[in-house]
Amino acid sequence: MRPCLLVLLFSLLLTGPAHADRFEIATADTLVSRAIARVMEEAYQRLGIETAINYRPAARSFREVNSGKFDAELVRTTGLEIEFPNVVRVMEPVFTMGISAVVRSDSGIRIKSWEDLAGLRVGYPRGYRILDIRMQDMQAARLKDSETVFKMVMGRRIEVGLLMSSNANALVKDFSGASVLQPPIETIPLFHYVHIKHRRMIPALEKILIEMNDSGRSNELLSGKK
Repeated sequence: MRPCLLVLLFSLLLTGPAHADRFEIATADTLVSRAIARVMEEAYQRLGIETAINYRPAARSFREVNSGKFDAELVRTTGLEIEFPNVVRVMEPVFTMGISAVVRSDSGIRIKSWEDLAGLRVGYPRGYRILDIRMQDMQAARLKDSETVFKMVMGRRIEVGLLMSSNANALVKDFSGASVLQPPIETIPLFHYVHIKHRRMIPALEKILIEMNDSGRSNELLSGKK
């Protein structure tokens, strides 16, 4: 074999495919996911694993993890492992998500429970499985994103928007005349999921997350502290 060809083959063996040494994590691109990414990056770093966060459409990312395209899903609600058999849930919660109602400030609408939404025109961003479940017996519009929900509320095309509390509170300042109702309608723990091929790392990862939660380190990272 020619020397130059030997050099080329040897270099390919050394370099391998791009990102082969990284743990690829998929997630939707939201303010919350970018904060939670800091928590999981440190958790994996403590295991000696380098991570890469891949921001994907929310409705697609979990299916791609289930198919094996990615190694893990950053955070989701519990129960998805029933529908997607190739993912395994890490049992220690990573984050608690609030779901809040957005209304026009002059609407007079007050929402304290899911039942209070009956008879109202409701909208929420697509890609949130928990909202699909909560709204399955109601007529609700699945919209492009959180900003579209606000625009639809302010344009009177819907009466109530449903958003993750953190997204609602971040966006409300950009929409004069909109209000985020308090308290949230529901608070839900979110969990990290890994593809089944990585299930043996779960006990170690759970131990690290428990330590980070109990010490307050998770909250520090969520609030932007290094």
